[in-house]
Amino acid sequence: MKQTTKLLPLFAFAVSLGSYAAAEGFTPLCSLQAKDIELAAENIQVPVPQVPVNIAKTDQQLLNKFDALKRDLVSLGMKTDSAKYEMSRLTSEAMRIAQTGGSHLSFQSDLMRVSTDLTRYISDVRNMVYAVTNIVPLAQKDRELNLRALDMQASARSMLDLPVSSDRLEQAVRSVPSETIGYTAAIRAREISRQSDELTGYAEQVYEKTQELVKNTKP
Repeated sequence: MKQTTKLLPLFAFAVSLGSYAAAEGFTPLCSLQAKDIELAAENIQVPVPQVPVNIAKTDQQLLNKFDALKRDLVSLGMKTDSAKYEMSRLTSEAMRIAQTGGSHLSFQSDLMRVSTDLTRYISDVRNMVYAVTNIVPLAQKDRELNLRALDMQASARSMLDLPVSSDRLEQAVRSVPSETIGYTAAIRAREISRQSDELTGYAEQVYEKTQELVKNTKP
């Protein structure tokens, strides 16, 4: 009884096999033995589904390096944004002094403060050129790394228009008589423009390297 039960699924297979064999001139079904049917069933190749490929995890040490560099670049981008805001404010102040002839003492000290800040930012962005250059060869195709590279690129791009603000400031200062705005104001405004150009020169190098990072990490 157990043997009959075991052969029931195989019998259905044998019927199909026998029909095909008869049509092609092969051995008829009636001549097949139970052991032949079992052997034929055992030889059936059943497709085995492929095992999904494991997605490689992001290298944590490399991710930490990207995070640290991104934080530094974002911080520097925010500092230069603040410098641009301060230049715009001083541009408006210069126009006010031209119209009202108000006090220019605080204006000159503010110009000096902006120039001092730019000196530090230039050093920071110069160091950033080396930092980004050194990490480019380590880049891997990875979504998390790519997201951080995009943030770096955006921060580097934000520094490129610094000369626009400094040029407006210098033009505004130079349009006001020295005795009204202060005799050193024009000199300091010119220095701020020079510093902005220098900073932007390094920022352009950083931006180019961050473009490489974005390209090399894009999955």
